Amino acid sequence: MDQKKSNSPKNTSRDLLVCGNGQGIHDKLLLKSKRASSLHTEKVPRSSVLDRLQCFLPQMALANETLRQQMENLPAGHFDIESVEEAEKVIEMDVALVELEGSDSSEEEESPRRRAQMKRLSVQKRLNYLATGREKPTLKC
Repeated sequence: MDQKKSNSPKNTSRDLLVCGNGQGIHDKLLLKSKRASSLHTEKVPRSSVLDRLQCFLPQMALANETLRQQMENLPAGHFDIESVEEAEKVIEMDVALVELEGSDSSEEEESPRRRAQMKRLSVQKRLNYLATGREKPTLKC
C-alpha cells in the first residue's frame, strides 16, 4: 500500500521537493549540523595597544591642562612660534610647491639649468637644528 502512495502523482511543489520522508534532509546536506555543534564564546585577551593608550591619555590630558595654565599665567608673546631664542631647539621646514615638468607644454623652451632648478625646488626640505654651541646643519632632500 505504501508503494501505491509513492507512485501517485504529486499535487504540490512541496511534495515534489521532499526527498524520502523529508525528515532531517537539511541536516544531512550541511557539513556542520547545527544540532551537532554549539557556539562557543571566548574572552578576547586584553590588547597591549589598549594598555598603552590608557596610559598615554591621562598624560596627554595632564600636559594639556599644564599648557592651559601656562597660557593663562604667561604673557601672550611667550607662545609665539615665530620668535625663537638661540638656546632652544627648533625644526624649521621650508617647502616649495612648483609645477611639475610634465604638466607644461612649453617644456622644450626651458633651459636644462631651469629644469634642474625646478626639480630641486619641488623636493627641497630644509631642517635646521638650532642648539647652543653647535653649527646649524642643513638637510636637503
